[in-house]
Amino acid sequence: MEISQTTILSKIASFMINCNNLWIKHSDGKITKNAVKDILINLDELPFYDWDIYSDFHYYRIYDGEVNKMGDYSTSRGCINNCSYCFNKLLRKSYGMKHSLIRRYSVERIIDELVYLKEKYNITFIKFHDSDFLNKSNSYFDKFSSLYQKYVNLPNTVNGCVELLI
Repeated sequence: MEISQTTILSKIASFMINCNNLWIKHSDGKITKNAVKDILINLDELPFYDWDIYSDFHYYRIYDGEVNKMGDYSTSRGCINNCSYCFNKLLRKSYGMKHSLIRRYSVERIIDELVYLKEKYNITFIKFHDSDFLNKSNSYFDKFSSLYQKYVNLPNTVNGCVELLI
């Protein structure tokens, strides 16, 4: 078994050496910087999340003093802010972007996927992991809120910048 794992890991490592968007640090300290591939603009092209690799144990978390079967989800990629501690700043630099690029799933896609995840994994709570969930237009929020309440209707928590509430 141990020999098989070593063989598998070495084959994965050799594959990764030429994999776009990855930097590889070798045991001798040398770093291989692979090419940066174009960023996907239309997130709706991505497949639905697949949580089958996780056991039920991974879903159960405490929030506000209660145990919930929680699912993690992001409705967007990117952020309008330029915080020094955040990975989005480095991502923009890696892609040579001068300005933020916010990419979002369509509201319909989000609702379809959340309904699917709710039914398949029996989740009772959703934790949205967007860098800034609040950075959306009022019309987007109105549509999302209406459909979320109608079809998903689970308690949730989000990350957001307080400046957008003012």
